[in-house]
Amino acid sequence: MDGKGEGVGRVPPAFDGIQVNFCKNPACGNFSVPADERSQRTGRGTRAGRKDRYIRSGDKGGRFLLCNNCGESAPIKSNQGIAEELERMCRYLAPPIDYSCPNVTCINHTAPISRYRNQYKSYGTTKAGSRRFRCLAAGCGKTFSIPVEAQLRHRLPEKGAEVFRALVCKVPIRKISYLTRTTLPTVYGKLQFIREQCLRFAGEHERSLAGRTFRRLYIAIDRQDHLVNWASAKDRRTVTLQAVASADCRTGFVFGVHTNYDPSLDLESVERDSLALGDYDRDPANRRHARVWLWREHQTAIGPVSKKARKAKLEEQVSQAYSEAQRREDVEASDSPEADTRLPGKGVLIHAEYTLYGHLYFLRQQLASTEKLRFYCDQESGLRAAVMAVFSDWILEKRCDAFYVRIAKELTNPQKLALYNRSIADLQEFRAKSRAYDEVGDHDLRVIKATADLKELKELGRWRDRWLISPFPDMSEPEKAVCYLTNIKKVGFDYEDEHLARLHLKASLHAVDRFFAQVRRNLSQLERPIASASSTRRVWYGYSPYNPAQVGLLLDIFRVWYNYVETGKDGKTPAMRLGLADRVYTEDEVLRHWSPTGARVPAIRGAGKPAR
Repeated sequence: MDGKGEGVGRVPPAFDGIQVNFCKNPACGNFSVPADERSQRTGRGTRAGRKDRYIRSGDKGGRFLLCNNCGESAPIKSNQGIAEELERMCRYLAPPIDYSCPNVTCINHTAPISRYRNQYKSYGTTKAGSRRFRCLAAGCGKTFSIPVEAQLRHRLPEKGAEVFRALVCKVPIRKISYLTRTTLPTVYGKLQFIREQCLRFAGEHERSLAGRTFRRLYIAIDRQDHLVNWASAKDRRTVTLQAVASADCRTGFVFGVHTNYDPSLDLESVERDSLALGDYDRDPANRRHARVWLWREHQTAIGPVSKKARKAKLEEQVSQAYSEAQRREDVEASDSPEADTRLPGKGVLIHAEYTLYGHLYFLRQQLASTEKLRFYCDQESGLRAAVMAVFSDWILEKRCDAFYVRIAKELTNPQKLALYNRSIADLQEFRAKSRAYDEVGDHDLRVIKATADLKELKELGRWRDRWLISPFPDMSEPEKAVCYLTNIKKVGFDYEDEHLARLHLKASLHAVDRFFAQVRRNLSQLERPIASASSTRRVWYGYSPYNPAQVGLLLDIFRVWYNYVETGKDGKTPAMRLGLADRVYTEDEVLRHWSPTGARVPAIRGAGKPAR
């Protein structure tokens, strides 16, 4: 990022190739066509060709774009803010520093050690442990050292894998300190080291994702809330963070998990900068720090404590979700603060919709060579808008599709079993309607049934989206409704009914829900908090973190462990199923630091793969 501001135009200009300010209705002719950044003339004499496709509406001169074609409105967003989120998410993918002969007159000065290993000779180590090399070029013979990174000069390296294994087995931090016979500061230092090594390990494997060609990918996207305990009895409000994750439905591989929190910024400094620039007098999208929750902005937006929604039938849940989104001032924002929440004391809280946009752009970058991409999203208007904005050109090319998926998650196991048994009986009843179905397999018969049901979809919500109530639930998703979002409604763009039925039947959030469930079960600090019985419903949990940065740290560590270390019933990890790894790794192997020179953390004796 060059730090250049966006100015105060009619709409924010594109930034680093990002522009999301356009109509997000795929059936509209203005879909993916950005609004004009220039001021628009009005009046009787204005030529039709000079008028923009959109009208700005809302307070402070216009915070929304109203499409002149379909009438849909979309909140205006800062493209620079989205680019900053994308940059934050991609840092771990940056290649490591490569070293070469420091002699500028030597022919090996531009020959890195990683690629021209035979041009150098290992020459021992320095007192600090840095590896030394001698250049073998004729007439040179220069010796130089590769500095050991500060993170690698950690004390008690043999404790790293012990802490790693204990952490992902739901051992609380204090108990980890007791079991490993180390102090709490040492454990927290180990966690920082483990996180850095996990990111390096993931970067080495995932840097090549963008160049890999996948024929079909079906990706489930959902979000999970994490509460951070209050640090002072004088202010018992909690900090709520949202984590968005995407998982491959076939392999279970989690491409990314990102929280709406940036520890690299300081809120006081951001506030001073915003006041100096007059950001509070600008539209939110034109502010220099548009993605950050500012203090005054947070105070103004605080609403009452939300009440837990009553249990309702699946169709009612879908309608309630639409109604809730419609009541928001910004339909894409799902993180409106409540009276019992506050901003973090360290770092800054990011507007959740900017993290969503950044996450989708991250996926687009990582899956650039994918031929067909299908998203199965939880019913959230912010997710819908982000997919439509980031993949608009892919959608028009029918290279990308998106579906809403709504699951009834509050059912008990007996209720799930009853629904599953009922679906089996319904399938047999449908088979009995025609002798032609006698030789048809169960899967093909489900496709036939779903194809017939597509003609009787239910229109729900203000936008009259058409939903299919899945006729064949399973135990993991016992009651499910699916909505096709990227229907362009043009001749030649529609799928055949059978193909569309198959896409509906594939719809599932199981891959990402399983990851989130494992986060709750395997990380004591991120276990679901317990609400008090008081009327204020303050939430506190003994093992929850007090530092918001700890949430992202734990999720980064767990994602790498989940993808590369933990195996399924088939004996493979998600990374092996996706083709990113050829074997199962151990916690010890993840913690070894591989560099272009071959330097690494020494292997820990006796640290083999633990029994599963």
